[in-house]
Amino acid sequence: MEELQNLGMQLDSAADNADAITRGHCRAEHQELTDRERVIQQEFAERRQALTSHIDKWRRFKQQWKSVCAVLDEVESKLPERVDIACDVPVLRQQLIDCQDADDKLQSEMAHINDVIELGQQLLQHISSPRVRSQVDHLSDRIHCDSQKTDSSIQRYFLFYEL
Repeated sequence: MEELQNLGMQLDSAADNADAITRGHCRAEHQELTDRERVIQQEFAERRQALTSHIDKWRRFKQQWKSVCAVLDEVESKLPERVDIACDVPVLRQQLIDCQDADDKLQSEMAHINDVIELGQQLLQHISSPRVRSQVDHLSDRIHCDSQKTDSSIQRYFLFYEL
């Protein structure tokens, strides 16, 4: 951009130093080049603004993605590996409470999680990034798996208690 501005100044200087006949002969060409410079500067400003916006979205996505992953780590840590009805009733009760807590945490964070996924998808509309695509897909997969696991675990505990 700086180089373009330097060329514009050189053109203006050459026009000022030229005699009247040369100025008249080159006036249309000079005006066309000046108009092109204005268009390029305007497009540069617009693209710079769009790029800055994309960078800001990417930074917010990255920060929020890490935050959501920490929440999902916490949720996953509360879930039992498997439901073993051979365990003592107090152990099963505690596992049920842990599953319900995990489900409550997941549900309370779902709006924020969906916002992060949406932000990632917005980014992907404007940039091609396999990493962002992978992060969005990974987050969607984790939510799906964690939701299924909490639901199925809670259902198993309730089935056990009905027996």
